[in-house]
Amino acid sequence: MSLINTVKHRLCRFEMTSQYPVGELVEWAEQVGYSPADMLKAVAKAWLQLEAELAALQRLENASAAVLIQHEYWCVYAEQVCSFYRALVDD
Repeated sequence: MSLINTVKHRLCRFEMTSQYPVGELVEWAEQVGYSPADMLKAVAKAWLQLEAELAALQRLENASAAVLIQHEYWCVYAEQVCSFYRALVDD
């Protein structure tokens, strides 16, 4: 599984929380040895994929509201993780 797919899998969890659990993903990345720059690239690409999936779902007339909400959550979560890694890489 590619890093992008692995990151996307880790981003797309079925529980929704008010605070995005960035720490779990960061700890995993550190444990397996991915640099913040590599993670930023992977998360950004996963985010683009999620945004494209959300746009496709929004075009469907019979898309479930629950599925749309879940995808929107994943997109916001990916954006938050990107912001975290961008701050690390830009320092």
